[in-house]
Amino acid sequence: MSVLAYYFGWPAGAVWSNLLASAICGILIWWRLRVRMITHHLEQMAQRDQHHAEHMNALSLDTPGGLAAVMDEVRRAVTAAESAHEDIKALGVIGAKAKTPRRGATELRKTGDAKP
Repeated sequence: MSVLAYYFGWPAGAVWSNLLASAICGILIWWRLRVRMITHHLEQMAQRDQHHAEHMNALSLDTPGGLAAVMDEVRRAVTAAESAHEDIKALGVIGAKAKTPRRGATELRKTGDAKP
């Protein structure tokens, strides 16, 4: 007799119990694989959420480092630029007291070498 004949219970006729057991085992295997797949998917989502939270932490201005450090450097650069601008304006005021250069076309003048 073949294995298939023993499975279906031939000649004893115990077909339905084996088919029922096969269906139950198939459903349990399918359920187990489905649970594994869902668990794996949930773990990946948790990792993505954690990665996203780390990036949001770095972008928060309340946490040290990250964007807060960048914004601190920007504030320092702006302060330095404003200070330099004030210094340049002060130099301009001092220079304004000196004789201002002429603007426009230069007129031709005779020099001392020319004969009268």
